[in-house]
Amino acid sequence: MPRLPTLHLPALADLLQQLRFAPRATRLRQMHNAEELAAEIRPGQSYPHDFIVFRLTGYRPEGEDNPVVYEGETLRAELGVFVELLCDTLNLSRDELEEESYTTAELQDLWSVSVRTISRYRRQGLIAYRVIDRGRRRLIFPGHQVERFAAGRSKELAEAKSFSRIDEELAKEMIRRAARYHDTLGYSLNRAAKRLARRFNRGHETVRKLLARHDASAGGNAIFIEPGPLSAKQREAIFRAWRRGVKAERIAAHYRRSRSSVHRAINEQRLIVLQRQDLSGPETPMFSREDAASVILAPAPVRSELLTERVENLAQLVREAEKNELPEAEEEQALCTARVFLLYQARQALAELPRQQPSALVLDRVETNLRWATRLKEKLIAHHLKLALDTVEDFMGREITELPGNTARELYTLMVETLCEAVDRHDVFKGGRLAAPVSLGLARALGRSFDRPHAGLAKMHGSGETIGLPDLRGKLDDWQQWLDLPLYLRDRFHRLNAEEKQVINLRYGLTGENPRTAEETALQLDMARITVLRRERQAVSRLYRTVDEDDE
Repeated sequence: MPRLPTLHLPALADLLQQLRFAPRATRLRQMHNAEELAAEIRPGQSYPHDFIVFRLTGYRPEGEDNPVVYEGETLRAELGVFVELLCDTLNLSRDELEEESYTTAELQDLWSVSVRTISRYRRQGLIAYRVIDRGRRRLIFPGHQVERFAAGRSKELAEAKSFSRIDEELAKEMIRRAARYHDTLGYSLNRAAKRLARRFNRGHETVRKLLARHDASAGGNAIFIEPGPLSAKQREAIFRAWRRGVKAERIAAHYRRSRSSVHRAINEQRLIVLQRQDLSGPETPMFSREDAASVILAPAPVRSELLTERVENLAQLVREAEKNELPEAEEEQALCTARVFLLYQARQALAELPRQQPSALVLDRVETNLRWATRLKEKLIAHHLKLALDTVEDFMGREITELPGNTARELYTLMVETLCEAVDRHDVFKGGRLAAPVSLGLARALGRSFDRPHAGLAKMHGSGETIGLPDLRGKLDDWQQWLDLPLYLRDRFHRLNAEEKQVINLRYGLTGENPRTAEETALQLDMARITVLRRERQAVSRLYRTVDEDDE
């Protein structure tokens, strides 16, 4: 749907502004008045302001000693814009017209002209309406306007029809190019027809029918007839490729599909994977309030300082534990409430999504919620790391740096796993703090998995710098394996340009702030959502390529 045009003549702009508050019948009447006036305007002639106002409203303005005069060609084009804008305020349905009407593509086919020619005709007096057709706003040309305009240009339109006949050589060239567009770019029949129509200055519908006739008679050599439905294995492969930043065009060309069908398969696979996740959690009636998100997700601790440093060795574990004390009760409650609210929002959104053609915007919101929920868990774990370490050292009877390396690594893994389980199972609405289930859960896990060291067992000596620990930041929630950027890619950020870093940091929350949806990122960076998604794909693809290059 084209954007709404802008009026430049003050007489029409002022009148349109006044009519926005007029009764519907008045607006409809003056719209028809503008149509009739446009049919009478002749290029090369001049028309005074008071004449225009009188013809449109029936009232002649007073006190104009030196009325403004408008040139006919400009006035005719502006009257077409006036009709379109006024019609847009009426919310007319296409059925209300009670006459034949044409979309731009249908009119191109009727007259065998290009979309550029239609745009030129509109400036020359061809009037279009904005109506509601099947729930969507659409630009259409009412039959009486089409007939009137065609009557004045019968010779020109006849020549266009003659010119637009596609001879055999041109048809072969179009079919050859269409095959190339499909094989290399993954174009659908409709998209290829649009590009060919622009290139050869032919009507879109004319070219589309040519390609459709070719495929209907080509049998196994058809260009755009796709194979059967994608298998589950193919959908998973497409999803994996998309996650690695592979362009949809390349995927489409590989599977001989249209780009739109690839995007559809990706979104449906995203939904399948999301629906497999356990997003259960406690709820409260407050969650269903309209202002819930603005209240629950507003506190600063919920939106900042969410990313933690990697714990590379035992010495760093001790340092991180010392500097991260238990949070105040209010902060802990805010973090826990925000996490379960994000999961609640995700559950609600997934329950309403259709299995086929789910909304990419809603999927992005759900995925962003889950990334955010993981960042909150990461922060809660960091706050309770000292408590967990003290519990382990009390049980083992010595500091963790005095234990054998393998034992220390196993204990660290057990600590993180127990902390994750405690966060997942904690019901913030029952009033208790998280510390109690952390201590009890870890004590039980230690009793099941470890024996207390013999008092006479020799202690290990050293600071713990040489005892490396596994990086568990990517294993806090199951969905991280396909929603978060793999940890090994974060070390390669220096390979990205500034714009790509900016987008990735916002989308994944890698600066410590909460992750953003593509829409939120676009708003913050003042760019289009599609640009954000394109830069994200480019960045992810570049990061994976650096891994492949380094492995060669």
